[in-house]
Amino acid sequence: MNEREREEASLAHERTLQSQVLMSEATAQAGTVVIRTLVLVNGGAVIAMLAFMANLVSSKQPDAFDGVIDALSLFSLGVFTAVVTAGFTYFSNYSSAISVGERSVNWEYPYIRETSSSIRWSRVSNALNVATVILGLASAGFFLAGIVSLKDSMLTIL
Repeated sequence: MNEREREEASLAHERTLQSQVLMSEATAQAGTVVIRTLVLVNGGAVIAMLAFMANLVSSKQPDAFDGVIDALSLFSLGVFTAVVTAGFTYFSNYSSAISVGERSVNWEYPYIRETSSSIRWSRVSNALNVATVILGLASAGFFLAGIVSLKDSMLTIL
């Protein structure tokens, strides 16, 4: 291997590493914003439902309680799934980092090679990414279902 080829290999290694770092940071930041939003929206709804239930108790309207409790349950499930989503995000990032670390760095082309271990960890990371998206969508779905449930119970009160 001559000096020019060694420089090309070194540049390829560096570009790959920089690209992976930037993509990982951007993905992690975007995921964090989404998860925080899901926790905030669902958590805020839970607090509002608790305050509303206290108002129902004081106004002696027990007929509306069932619908409000259903909505509260859905919003609580939304918070729970958002928190679980955060955990899955961590494990997804962890397995992705291991996958990158398990790649073989070479001085001959191709300069970066997948290994059986890096492929396995990449598959784990991909599966966790899919699970994370599904959980995030479920959290948003619980929020929407809570809104519908609350709307229906409000129509029975009025």
